[in-house]
Amino acid sequence: MTDAFELPSTLAHALQRRAALSPDRVALRFLADTPEQSVVLSYRDLDLRARTIAAALQAEAAFGDRAVLLFPSGPDYVAAFFGCLYAGVIAVPAYPPESARRHHQERLLSIIADAEPRLLLTRSDLREPLQAIESAPPVLCVDTLDPVRAGQWLQPNLQDHDIAFLQYTSGSTALPKGVQVSHGNLVANELLIRQGFRHRSEP
Repeated sequence: MTDAFELPSTLAHALQRRAALSPDRVALRFLADTPEQSVVLSYRDLDLRARTIAAALQAEAAFGDRAVLLFPSGPDYVAAFFGCLYAGVIAVPAYPPESARRHHQERLLSIIADAEPRLLLTRSDLREPLQAIESAPPVLCVDTLDPVRAGQWLQPNLQDHDIAFLQYTSGSTALPKGVQVSHGNLVANELLIRQGFRHRSEP
């Protein structure tokens, strides 16, 4: 097992370590409009969901392929992002097609054309409008995946210079442009946040 004080090389490794060392601690608390809609995921829960999504991605995509993430804010987005990291698939966050605003639709089409994703990741309630997009890649709904698939996940050999995700510009003044963010960039950014806000693992 990796030494508990060794810095993780990727966020995927960090989550795996947390799931191994503190599986029942809260990893994500999503507050909704009502208490019944709120969601709490432990590190074990989030790791399981990430492995499940990663296994499904590995069955359809190769290391370094792109997948566009189309979710509202919430646990499905976080799990899908980590699922991409776990699979070595480059995540491409974008706005879900809930808005009828023409700008949002044109931005999504531009991102799909530029990133050439292998898959679109979303929830089952958003599947239909995505499938209606002309020339869109296959749609994978993460909320319908069987957790048993987590056992099929194969851990990729991630390096800090590998691309973790593409961050696209807003597209308000020109076509959206993608910025490559590596796994090493993510870890360095999280370390700066922890130092700046003096975050600690203890409650």
